[in-house]
Amino acid sequence: MAVELIVPGITSPFLERSMGEALLPRVLEEPHVQYAQLWCRGYLVLDLDAERVRATFVHFEGVEQVKRASSRESVAVEVRAGERRLRVL
Repeated sequence: MAVELIVPGITSPFLERSMGEALLPRVLEEPHVQYAQLWCRGYLVLDLDAERVRATFVHFEGVEQVKRASSRESVAVEVRAGERRLRVL
């Protein structure tokens, strides 16, 4: 019925990279999952207007990398008004 955007916490525990990479193919097999990043911390930057919602995922390798220069934009996604599907940009 709707699109749900889920982000990792900035300081909460996360999977080790090797474990996240091993689990990723299984997670992406789920028909309702369009994008997943299982081993980084991060947040979303949302851009909203009447036509669409655009979200850019920003990830950190670890909590010690809290400076903007240490982060990286991972992927941007969009949902158009009236649609129930996420589009990876």
